[in-house]
Amino acid sequence: MTLQFKQVYDKARAAVRVLEKGGRQSLLAEALTTHGIALARLALHDYAHQAFFHATEVTYQAGALNDAGMAALSAIEELGEHLTEDEMQTVYERADSWLEYSEHLATLQRLRQAAGRVLAAGRRQKDAGATHDNVEKESALREMLLRYEKRLIRQALRQAEGCVTQAARLLGITYQALNYMLEHRHRDLLITRSPKIKRSRKIIRKDDRTTS
Repeated sequence: MTLQFKQVYDKARAAVRVLEKGGRQSLLAEALTTHGIALARLALHDYAHQAFFHATEVTYQAGALNDAGMAALSAIEELGEHLTEDEMQTVYERADSWLEYSEHLATLQRLRQAAGRVLAAGRRQKDAGATHDNVEKESALREMLLRYEKRLIRQALRQAEGCVTQAARLLGITYQALNYMLEHRHRDLLITRSPKIKRSRKIIRKDDRTTS
């Protein structure tokens, strides 16, 4: 596995050098992000951090906010255990801002998972005896998690044309779980689901039966 990532690292580094000379910002950011992932998986965390930071700066300056957000997400996913809570919070807030209008299910799921990792990091620091306003941060992150959950459900229902069963499949959860979320956490989304279809039961009267 290490050899495989070393090969990815070498290719990404070569691509970065070429693209830095050519000035193709979007391709450069993609190469830098790939480079950062390879560095992180080779346990070269400081260099990976630099690559991800470079990727976000290049894309942000070019106005490609979606690419900047994806690079920031990759930094959290690959370096989460090697970032302080404050560093993770800063990177997450950038990703949240840059991907604010994304409606892509996979991206929203990654954002939700990233928020969960930041929340978990805050809890670990709290358990370790950190002395700052963890309660407010935890509350804010919980609100973000709910917001992403809502965006995920809304987009899934839109793609499923209001069918809760199909939306649940898109989200990778059960119908019962999604219905619970709608009934208890996101009641304003109930109007977007299609009406429940009642199954009719065929009633056979005694007089209608034929006797042999």
